[in-house]
Amino acid sequence: MIEIPTVSHEDATLIISIAKRASKHYKLNVLDIAIDLTITHSFNPLRLHDLLKAVPYEFCHDIFGIHDNLDHNTGKLNNFFSPRFSV
Repeated sequence: MIEIPTVSHEDATLIISIAKRASKHYKLNVLDIAIDLTITHSFNPLRLHDLLKAVPYEFCHDIFGIHDNLDHNTGKLNNFFSPRFSV
């Protein structure tokens, strides 16, 4: 099991905004997406500002790619998935 990741207040605010956008457009659970993004950002830093403003195709790529490939036990992304908005 991984340790509970921590992010800055600013990053947490951006993550919630991204999760709300994903929930609105793709009918995903806000909390599930926020958790996935927090874990991913802790182990594989994301350009959160850019992801929030991303065009739909690129936004969808990262949201569903993280959602489908994140190993919650290790915090790693499987299947060679790499978010477009990684640092």
